[in-house]
Amino acid sequence: MGYLVNQYGKNDSLYPKEPKARALVDQRLYFDLGTLYQAFADYYYPMIFAGAPKDEAKFAKIGVAFDFLDKFLKNGTYAAGDHLTIADLALIVTVSNCEVCYKKNEVAIKTSSITMIKQFHTVNYTWLMKNGFSSFPIGDGVRYIQVQKCHSVGSED
Repeated sequence: MGYLVNQYGKNDSLYPKEPKARALVDQRLYFDLGTLYQAFADYYYPMIFAGAPKDEAKFAKIGVAFDFLDKFLKNGTYAAGDHLTIADLALIVTVSNCEVCYKKNEVAIKTSSITMIKQFHTVNYTWLMKNGFSSFPIGDGVRYIQVQKCHSVGSED
């Protein structure tokens, strides 16, 4: 994403050139990849792709990651400042994936993260997530509907 914005962006609002602002965006991108998405993948991927049982300790790490995200969003709806950046674009994908899998158990989805999701729904992100998942096979034929149905803690699967 950084490359695309650097190469083709008309201004630097999505990925600032100013070092402190860029460092904050980079930190949020690293958080998304190394903490939030990693916690999501560590919990859900073994169940989706290998039929592994639920692991409560891994599930708890998702909640911890959302606690951090909630702190990032406490002063507004953007993760790295007062306007949209590529960090928000990356985070909304992970948050939306969590939302899909948490339909029955939204405990770990914090209020500020829900606000973030609703903000992106104005650009029809819901349609993109649903239709994108439903037409894109993942793993051994696992599809959106199976992922949506699966593996929330406390469900009777």
